[in-house]
Amino acid sequence: MAHHDIRVVPCRNDEVGQLRHFIDEYWRRGHILARDEPLLRWQHDPRRCRSGTFEGPTVLLAKDDDRIVGMLGLICGECCIRGEVIPAAWMAILLSIPEVRTLGVGLKLLDALPGFGFESIFVLGINDQVKQIYRRLRYEILEDMPRWLGVFDVDRAARLIAATGAFSDENVIRAQCEHCLVRAPEQAARNSPIEVVDWTTRFDRAWDVAWTSLFAPHLIGTNRNAAYLNWRYVNHPRFQYLFRVARDAKANGIEGFAVARLEQVKDRDEKVLRIVEFLASPDAAGPLAESLASVGRLHGVTFADFYCTLPRAAQPLEANGFRCSAGNTDVPLLPSRLQPLEGGTFRMQGAFLLGERLRAKVGPLLASGDFYITKSDGDMDRPN
Repeated sequence: MAHHDIRVVPCRNDEVGQLRHFIDEYWRRGHILARDEPLLRWQHDPRRCRSGTFEGPTVLLAKDDDRIVGMLGLICGECCIRGEVIPAAWMAILLSIPEVRTLGVGLKLLDALPGFGFESIFVLGINDQVKQIYRRLRYEILEDMPRWLGVFDVDRAARLIAATGAFSDENVIRAQCEHCLVRAPEQAARNSPIEVVDWTTRFDRAWDVAWTSLFAPHLIGTNRNAAYLNWRYVNHPRFQYLFRVARDAKANGIEGFAVARLEQVKDRDEKVLRIVEFLASPDAAGPLAESLASVGRLHGVTFADFYCTLPRAAQPLEANGFRCSAGNTDVPLLPSRLQPLEGGTFRMQGAFLLGERLRAKVGPLLASGDFYITKSDGDMDRPN
């Protein structure tokens, strides 16, 4: 029997080529992170790790002598616990090669995480098999992230569903699409001080003031300060995001924001609006939701969707006609995978772990009523 001496070490800059080859060979042929080095380096930027222990991309490698036999990608940043900011990491690819899986390489990689100073560890996109491992490690499990859907064009949406082959009854499909129809915007109240504008610059101190005063004290999740928003959305190396900001014209303060992107369905003419952020004060919620609906109409999208763990964040969208698909048979099976178009139901599952101190303070995240994460946390909103 061969002897294995498995050790876990941070990836070095001179190992990026080997890392990309490893992803291509053992994770998925032609995977975007194997093809696109700038995207890999952006996603795993070592400057976002508080501990400063990574020279190269924030990826842990499991090595048997000098051979890479496993990896764990980390998207470093901060978590906000109702205003308290702590170091955090979102996991991306967790992988070990078949010949060493019986040696517990995956567990070795997970066990190494506390040594890098992370007090909160999250992951989205897990499957049923690995979910059991996270459960044994005392991670809290998200079985299915809620998805809100709003239809802008009933005919196109029905054709898109039919094209997936997931459902064949045309009358039922059309009725479901009509149930999620986004309503025409109402005329804004004349005396409302809220104005919604396109945001075409970087987020700055004005957003940080709004974040720390209006939102952070009442939320648990990624610390969405200006530095994060600029890194995640403004500086994304491949996607172009749309930003809408609600401002109080009298007080000159930000009251809410939304982030979305347009996605063309591969080999078809339908477009989809993927909403990845929506946070607003009570006064700004309605105008911001109506503004986002106007964006969808302006670009001729077929439908829009929004994955989010916090139902109250999506209430303004519901007021405009969006419906939550979780457990709702009246909501159409609109496809979530568009590159290429795929039918069926895609459950976005996740796992979350807080350190002992935070676990005692917060309790179960999904029962807190404050847990706000979206599809764009981690690596679920990226090119294929």
